[in-house]
Amino acid sequence: MDIKEFEIPVPWGHIAVKAWGKEEDIPVLAIHGLGDNAGAFDRLLPLLPSSFYYICIDLPSHGRSSPFPPHLPINAIDNVLTLKLVADYLNRNKYILMGHSWGGQTSILFTQLYPEYVIKLIVFDAYYFGPITLGTFKDFFNERFNSLIKINGNLVANKQPLYKYEEAVTKLLRGRMYGELTREAAEPILKRCLIPTENGKYIFSTDPRLKAFINPFFGSKYIIALVKKYPITCPLLFVYASDSKVWYYRFEGVIREFKRNKHCVVKEVIGNHDFYNNFPELVASMVNRFLTKVEIKAWGNEENTPVLSIHGLGDNAGTFDRLLPLLPSPFYYICIDLPSHGRSSPYPPHLFINALDNVLTLKLVLDYMNRKKYILMGHSWGGQTSILFTQLYPEYVIKLIVFDAFYLFPVTLNSLKHFLNDRFSHLIRINENIAANKQPQYTYEETVEKLMEGRMYGELTKEAAEPLLKRSLISTENGKYIFSTDPRLKAFINPLFNLKYIMGLVKKYRITCPVLFVYASDSEAQYYYFKRVITEYQRNKQCIVKKVTGNHDVHNNSPELVAPIVNKFLTKRQSKL
Repeated sequence: MDIKEFEIPVPWGHIAVKAWGKEEDIPVLAIHGLGDNAGAFDRLLPLLPSSFYYICIDLPSHGRSSPFPPHLPINAIDNVLTLKLVADYLNRNKYILMGHSWGGQTSILFTQLYPEYVIKLIVFDAYYFGPITLGTFKDFFNERFNSLIKINGNLVANKQPLYKYEEAVTKLLRGRMYGELTREAAEPILKRCLIPTENGKYIFSTDPRLKAFINPFFGSKYIIALVKKYPITCPLLFVYASDSKVWYYRFEGVIREFKRNKHCVVKEVIGNHDFYNNFPELVASMVNRFLTKVEIKAWGNEENTPVLSIHGLGDNAGTFDRLLPLLPSPFYYICIDLPSHGRSSPYPPHLFINALDNVLTLKLVLDYMNRKKYILMGHSWGGQTSILFTQLYPEYVIKLIVFDAFYLFPVTLNSLKHFLNDRFSHLIRINENIAANKQPQYTYEETVEKLMEGRMYGELTKEAAEPLLKRSLISTENGKYIFSTDPRLKAFINPLFNLKYIMGLVKKYRITCPVLFVYASDSEAQYYYFKRVITEYQRNKQCIVKKVTGNHDVHNNSPELVAPIVNKFLTKRQSKL
């Protein structure tokens, strides 16, 4: 991911920003904990999807940002104000917030106050601002005020301690409130908070007043009342450390309220308070799944008739990039990455990926989009999925377009045992490789070649392959790439229908909406294999079957051959018969 540094003006100075990725992508605003800075996310972000724009800020009085105005206590409420100023300056409609510790607490309160700004919320080892009991109130503030007066006296006298670099490392490693940092985790933070002096030593830019910070003085009952009154309704990922379990139980009432949100996910990871920085690989997969879910690429005006486009096995939404610009503009084309493909979350681990799960995914997507009717357009496995979905939920579908697919392939009685033995063995081997983290790495040209030539039915052109690669490659530190595509797809399972059962299904649950089947000349054998099924489809007077010259990926390799047929079908007025 590209990295750039810039500053955001605020009334008392500036906020320093370290941004990762492309500005046009969905923004993820990352907020560090007390005494840290934007460097706290340096080790996690390379493990997260590159399809987001990660905006890591140094909170005021941290890192390279201006300090809060002098003399007074630093109050967590001022961090919420800072987030509001940053969000308004960046001028994006919505943000994903990701915060650790104090930054997580700040993000929770910001989301309660400004829910319209937040798409999703990710919190690492933070529950809510720690309550102040009536019994500790007086002692707490006496101690904080005395500490602040002493700190301010030292600042006026310019008494800033100097450290050798190794001393600074040791101070940061061991001077943590909750457990130690590893050296690898500490160094990105040090890069942003050490200022060299003339004598070869360093001072910390971190504001010493942070040692006397003040949180809002809420009591425990008031906190629970707040999370009830102003619930977090957006998707929430709440990850806490095993070493912090005592805090989990102290805030159990708050967490119970968070969990009333059906989109709240709570996860425990092994480690201390800084697990996301000490061992980012432990948390990256959770965050990846939460961030991506089912990824959608939409073309056109949202107000137009929706055309939901579903790609084939091993592809992604990029398969339609070359066709859609040739289709009529008065439609809203919604292209999804099926789970375990492209930028979408993988299906849950270990088990088979089953075509029926794709049908469930379509149902979830359509219900989420909340439109009354859709046109479905699917290629190969996506076309097979669309056919079965239309049989099960005809009330959702206005029209159906299928590229080079007629039904899910049957499994004969004679081949069933061998087929399942092979799939079980294959899946076990794949799962072992996943557990051992054996992911092959490729140069970019090798990925192009692999995608162009490693097709089940014919080759892709380079022009057709590149939009797919954009959504399925993850760059590694050594300049190579791995595929995001789930290797379990090599052992996918379709429903175990035989051809006779399929014939019964298409008779019993007829497709009655207008349907367009476009098949490739190279797939003529498949056409004749399913000829009786196609004959049943053609009992629907609004069924059109067309052959085009090309291979299985003709819609992508040669979209100009397919577009006129689809255009005519899309714009043709539906028969009332």
